[in-house]
Amino acid sequence: MGGGKKVSIQEVSRLSGVSVATVSRVIHQNGRFSAETEKRVRQVMEELHYIPDALAQGMRLRTLPMVGIIVPDILDERYGNMLRSTQRLLFEKGYSAVIFNSNESGEQSQRFIDSLKSQHASGLIYVPDSRSPQVELREIPTVFFERHPAFGRPENSVQIEMNDCECAYEAMKHLLDRGCRRVAVLGDRLGVSSATARTQGALQALEEAGMTAASLMRVDPQRTSEAVAAMEKIAQESKDLDAVFCISPRLTVGALKVLNEQERAARRVTVMGIGEHRLHTYGLLDYLAVREPIEEMAEAAARSVIRLIQKRPVGQPEPFRAQLIFVKAK
Repeated sequence: MGGGKKVSIQEVSRLSGVSVATVSRVIHQNGRFSAETEKRVRQVMEELHYIPDALAQGMRLRTLPMVGIIVPDILDERYGNMLRSTQRLLFEKGYSAVIFNSNESGEQSQRFIDSLKSQHASGLIYVPDSRSPQVELREIPTVFFERHPAFGRPENSVQIEMNDCECAYEAMKHLLDRGCRRVAVLGDRLGVSSATARTQGALQALEEAGMTAASLMRVDPQRTSEAVAAMEKIAQESKDLDAVFCISPRLTVGALKVLNEQERAARRVTVMGIGEHRLHTYGLLDYLAVREPIEEMAEAAARSVIRLIQKRPVGQPEPFRAQLIFVKAK
């Protein structure tokens, strides 16, 4: 389309071979239409560079096709993967995404949520903050990602999570099956639901085997510096250590940093981490890892928030299963 001419919905209708009403249903994701019809309409929209009038839609629906996404640390590789997947799927369905880094502050998240409400945003995908005893969602349809909110899950919301406790239990059993008997655990000190469940699962596997952790250090799962300090203390106190279990990628990196500085310990201590760090995929760090289904969870979060926005039935999904594939970098 040349000359800067604005493309109309009627043009999309004509070229896709369906009615204007059907094009509108595809755009707003309501009413009945087939997957084939949606694919054809969206292909024409893409070819024509057709963008629905968000302001007009907002006036009609009393909300704008905009979804807020709150993560505690935008630099965390896992949340980067989550944001990429949710933003892509939301965009495909006609929604824009506004991303906010809360830095684990419920107060900061509340200000962002209030801003979303004032802008008539449609929905919210929220990784609850570790410092958020109470956050008011302002009746915005909300999907909680990975962590459970400390203030309870309200109506008009969905929880997307992983089988954290079971995953950690199976991962610890894998270490024990390899013959490890003196296992240190880098667990959670913040009370975040997912990290707490991982710590509990690992300790449960040890208990059922008639064992206890050689050392249990509770730290912030997002801070490599805390893992380094904890691992240095463990290395000094537990000379016969044969394994370290870490509940997050950043804790794994911290443990590996300390062990790699102590060549003798690095050769005899096995490291197990839940979640992969990019250095692992590049083969630069040598450890056992459990892959988290972050992208699958992110896509489910995007689909769920859209269904909430459209007031369509949304069942509470079962926890996503981690891929219990143990891969060494080298």
